Amino acid sequence: MKQHPAWGVDATSVAVRGVQINVGADGKPRLAAWDVVDFTPEVEDLGSLQRFAIMGRGLFHFLSRHKLNRSRCWVSLRAETAFNRTVVVPPVNDESLDKILEYEAQQQVPHPLEEVYWDRRVIAIREDGEVLATLFAIKRAMVVDRLRKFEKSKFPIDGIQLRPLALHNFCAFERLLEPGTIVIDVDYSGLNVLIHHDDQTWFRVLPVGGVDFITRLRETFDCEHREAVRMASGQAQIPDKALFDACRSEVAQD
Repeated sequence: MKQHPAWGVDATSVAVRGVQINVGADGKPRLAAWDVVDFTPEVEDLGSLQRFAIMGRGLFHFLSRHKLNRSRCWVSLRAETAFNRTVVVPPVNDESLDKILEYEAQQQVPHPLEEVYWDRRVIAIREDGEVLATLFAIKRAMVVDRLRKFEKSKFPIDGIQLRPLALHNFCAFERLLEPGTIVIDVDYSGLNVLIHHDDQTWFRVLPVGGVDFITRLRETFDCEHREAVRMASGQAQIPDKALFDACRSEVAQD
């Protein structure tokens, strides 16, 4: 199977976003295409099962615009319940390192390993030979559920990537991760925080996002969901600018 072109697709409760990566004549990856199918105005309740049907329609629209069967395709996976932790192990050979990291995973991951997909990434080997590695794990049930939703839409998948790790890979490729760096990715339903210090990187997912701002707008101006989305995106005029600024300030403080 060809490695390129490749699509990276981030499907959330309110949008399907994708970028296509190709390889130029110089052998370096380049952005060949991008697309966004935004259905935020249609999703009034993130807790409703109706959002899955709307997301399915978004996936269908994305497929109608692009021939993904001619590319490799990686899709995103929410990381709210994903586990990540950095560990330090003594100097060992490669075979022993695998065994030690599996033992560490058994001790650190808060679920039996047979119930999760887990992996490790060696971050660095220190001067004294100690190995710095990060463990990642996510419950198999979440992955299976994600695959089922895409298969129902006949969406081809070659692999799955946690959103914070995709963000980390981008920042690392662009050499943005200097010591003490904090990267914040604000999504509609949550907020991904990537923290990099020295030779360690870890992430946290906070349940605060654009939906909180939309909800506050609805309550403040007593309007429908679609109108609140239009105000938040600048497509509609704000009835009271001072009240709007106060509303935005309260959300930031929360």
